[in-house]
Amino acid sequence: MHRELSFGTGAVLVVLTATLGSAPGRILGRSPNTQEQKPSPSKSPDRTTPIQRLMTSDQRKHAKLQGLRSCRVRLLDEQLSTEVFSEPFFDDKPHPPAEEIIAAMACGSDAVFIGTSSRSTSFPTDDGCWLFTDSEIEVERTYRVPTTGAFAVGDHVVVSLSGGSMMVDGERVFAKNHYGPELAENRRYFVALTYDAGSKAFYLKGASNDVLEARGERFYSFWPTQTREGVLSEDGIAASTLMEKLASVKCR
Repeated sequence: MHRELSFGTGAVLVVLTATLGSAPGRILGRSPNTQEQKPSPSKSPDRTTPIQRLMTSDQRKHAKLQGLRSCRVRLLDEQLSTEVFSEPFFDDKPHPPAEEIIAAMACGSDAVFIGTSSRSTSFPTDDGCWLFTDSEIEVERTYRVPTTGAFAVGDHVVVSLSGGSMMVDGERVFAKNHYGPELAENRRYFVALTYDAGSKAFYLKGASNDVLEARGERFYSFWPTQTREGVLSEDGIAASTLMEKLASVKCR
């Protein structure tokens, strides 16, 4: 049987999907003799902790960067999948030219470079309520490199991103943030990221952080950022223009 639970406020909608086997269903609701019933403790097997024990020290640190502020359900234990939908907000105000967007990325991020993704592996977050993915990117061109965690052309850099997919006990479990970047293998990307020295991870944090995917001779954003020339997720920016703008950026 397929079950879907959905909730949301404003522009964000979260959908949880579970595949249920022969286990008896759980009913949440009101009882005549109580104010409100709380979910009973999960009796599902612990599928999360054994995986976390196999994670490296750095991977466990990456797991603390992602995840939710509060939750009651560990996805792998319940074999639940979840999707987060964020509705973009568009207005009639003048939008900045693409070069200003690129400059904000270059100057507002710790690391800015172009590279090719080689492999990706997903893991549960520290609380088990979400998944994250560590992707290796081989650096092709650098535009901004942090003093700590420095890298050079030819190095492989680990980028930690929210969301992922894992096969656990024969079931596919995924956590997906729509409009969030998903790095496919052997694809080129422009990345502007924050560096966390404690976990040695590059990840998305600030508003200026972003990932653009190369398709042909243009780079496209996963999020529909509006510029004077168009929407980055739909119209993209020419690779030559992107590199020209990056080369001319002067950060204070």
